[in-house]
Amino acid sequence: TEVPKRVKDWFLGHGLPFTEAASDGLLQQGVRNVEHLKLVPDDIFLSWFVDSPPVLQSAAKIVFAELKKVPFNPLNSVTETNLVDDSSTPLTAPTNDKGHPKAPSRQLLATWAVEAWRKVPEELVRKSWIVCQYKTTEEIANGENASSSAVVEYDEERLRQIVEQIAGANALTLYDDPENTAEDEFPEDVME
Repeated sequence: TEVPKRVKDWFLGHGLPFTEAASDGLLQQGVRNVEHLKLVPDDIFLSWFVDSPPVLQSAAKIVFAELKKVPFNPLNSVTETNLVDDSSTPLTAPTNDKGHPKAPSRQLLATWAVEAWRKVPEELVRKSWIVCQYKTTEEIANGENASSSAVVEYDEERLRQIVEQIAGANALTLYDDPENTAEDEFPEDVME
């Protein structure tokens, strides 16, 4: 059995050496993906770096503590195992007969989507729902405004106030930039 490529890449991507001790330890602990790393006891993880220089030992301690700040989620463990291709294929993109890179696989696209959504803070999603005037979880649970399905449209000034309230005054600089127009971003929205 071999340690999955995804786990090796996590070590290397965080500046940690992927040593024989780490490889043996990961196999002994049964780590099949990065989420499983959170279940490894601290002392066992750090023991894999006893032969490393003190700087790398400190880095390992910091990186591992940062990883464990997010509690283990069995759903992430299953999702990551199913979506990540652990084959040892090279990092260069395969090309077609014309020398152009081939389109990524659906599995890789799904992995990117999962990873991107993990990076979106929950608070940002909540705020976007508020700005769009969707019902909050509490309103849905309490049945508030159950019969109301009206969409609230804001004028330009009210939108500016909401943007400033949520994202701060600096966001208004981008919001007010004359180059940020519907014509640039969504040409199909321009009425002729």
